[in-house]
Amino acid sequence: MVEHDWTIRNGNKCYGVLQTSLRGDPTHWTGVYCGKHLFTVKMPILHLLALVALPVAIVAGVLSAIRKSPRPPKVVTSERAPLPNDPPIH
Repeated sequence: MVEHDWTIRNGNKCYGVLQTSLRGDPTHWTGVYCGKHLFTVKMPILHLLALVALPVAIVAGVLSAIRKSPRPPKVVTSERAPLPNDPPIH
């Protein structure tokens, strides 16, 4: 029995998520369609979304924190230190 169908069909290809279960069986099967490929997992859609969204949110948060962290100022000097073979300055 189809419980949730969030799929888009384009010809013979399908994209999206479909949740099914058998009558009398509490097990939910979630199919993730990507073109002609189907990946099935034995869990409800919300659990699958949490499994995918949590790591993405953590990575986004870490990258955002790194981006906002203060960086030390660059030191720009107009003169360089003399090298041993440089002619003397008069």
